[in-house]
Amino acid sequence: DIKTVEQARQSIYWPLIKRAMEDEIHGKYVVNRAWDVVQQEPWMHVIGVKWVFTFVFNDDGSIAKVKARLVGKGFGQREGKEYHECFARTLSATAFRLWCAIVADEDLETDTADGVKAFTQADVDAEIYTQMPPGFVK
Repeated sequence: DIKTVEQARQSIYWPLIKRAMEDEIHGKYVVNRAWDVVQQEPWMHVIGVKWVFTFVFNDDGSIAKVKARLVGKGFGQREGKEYHECFARTLSATAFRLWCAIVADEDLETDTADGVKAFTQADVDAEIYTQMPPGFVK
């Protein structure tokens, strides 16, 4: 398992991993304008981030796709300072099947929902400071 950018750089899969990291940065943060790079000030509580790498394999064992997700290290947050409540809306498999059944039964049309971009589309009423993504620090 590849857990860090340093391990990824040493891997024979580095070109695929690097491309996945670039796609994550471009898709979530460049296209959606989810962040601005600012100079860190002493008063800022900065939340750490890390990369999570996932390999998707073909039936023959070859790599079909590499996914790279940048995630916040939420355990560094302080109640009352960085959050007031923690809530992540998710859809259960049963609810999803029910939704599909209703759409099919009523001959309706449905649009897609992008769960990957969901957090960048959420309304946030506070400024949140995170580290620069490992591998993208200049």
